[in-house]
Amino acid sequence: MIKRPSSWVVILYDVPSEPSKLKVRVWREFKKLGAIYPQMSLCILPNNDENIVKLDEIVVSLDLEMNVCHLSLIRIHHIHLF
Repeated sequence: MIKRPSSWVVILYDVPSEPSKLKVRVWREFKKLGAIYPQMSLCILPNNDENIVKLDEIVVSLDLEMNVCHLSLIRIHHIHLF
């Protein structure tokens, strides 16, 4: 049986559509961390120390590059999966 994370981080983000490579880069970085995308600019990541550190790195690199990325994080400690 697959072990499911016990808590999650919900991320709402706003990255300009141009240049498109920035939006694609953010999507790829989050997917590498195991993100689930119910819709564009909204992803759900397993809440663990490794992902939180990597998330901080992504935010810093985006801020240095464009100074236009906005992220909102919500930590969820239980999701009932059907």
